[in-house]
Amino acid sequence: MKANAINAGPVAAPRHPADYRRVYVWELPVRVYHWINAVCLVGLIVTGYLIGAPLRPFYAAEAYQLYWFGTVRFVHFICAFVYVFNFSARIYWGFVGNKYASWKTFFPLKPSQRQEIVDVVKADVHVYLSFYHDYIEGRGTISSIVGGWKFEREKRAK
Repeated sequence: MKANAINAGPVAAPRHPADYRRVYVWELPVRVYHWINAVCLVGLIVTGYLIGAPLRPFYAAEAYQLYWFGTVRFVHFICAFVYVFNFSARIYWGFVGNKYASWKTFFPLKPSQRQEIVDVVKADVHVYLSFYHDYIEGRGTISSIVGGWKFEREKRAK
C-alpha cells in the first residue's frame, strides 16, 4: 500500500492495466499452412521477377549454360502447385479445425465482425501489426505462429 499525496490515506497498488489469459489459437496444421504459404510466396515473387526481367549476366552462347532459366521456371511452378495444394488443405482444415480455424470466423456475418474488419483495414500492414501486438502489447501474435499460443484479454466483471 502506498500513501496518497492528497489525503495521506492508504491506496491499493494499481493492478495490471489488462488481464490476459493464454489461449491455444493456432493448431499445428494452421501454423504449417501459414509458413508454407510464406515460403511459397517469397519463391513466387523472386522467380516471377527473374522470369519477367531475366538477369543479363547469365546469358551465354551455349544451351547448357542457359538452363538456369528453366530451373527458375521449374521452381516457380513448384511453388505455385504447392501454394494451390496448401490452400486445398486449409479449406479442409477450416471444417475440422478448432473454432479459430473454422470458416465461420472468416465470413463477417455479425456487426462486430464487420467493425473489426474496418478497424484492421484502418491500421493493419499485416507484418507490422503482428510485430506491434507481439512486442508492445505482449499478446504473442508472432510467437503464436510458431508455438500456437497467444494472449487474449479477459473480460472483467463490472
